[in-house]
Amino acid sequence: MNLRSLCGVFIRVFLSVVFAGIFYTAWLAVAIPVTKLGIDSIILKAILWSSAPVMTALGFATGVFIFELLLGTRKSKFLNIFKWSLIGCAIGAGSCKRKT
Repeated sequence: MNLRSLCGVFIRVFLSVVFAGIFYTAWLAVAIPVTKLGIDSIILKAILWSSAPVMTALGFATGVFIFELLLGTRKSKFLNIFKWSLIGCAIGAGSCKRKT
């Protein structure tokens, strides 16, 4: 692996993490006020809990997709990027334990 391709990998990962952070922050901006309303609905909690990995994976996939668009080297389809990002985010969300 040469230095140019290594830099490309780092930039791709950096953009992916930045966009994941942006999308997760946007999710938090919606989820926190909704939970502060005091609505004790199991359906609402399930929707909020399950939408966090989806939003974060969407951010990861967007970062990779934009990187490939900027370089003109679109290798991957967006849904393939999103699918693997979602699998990773779902595993991460499922492995978190919450003390009640």
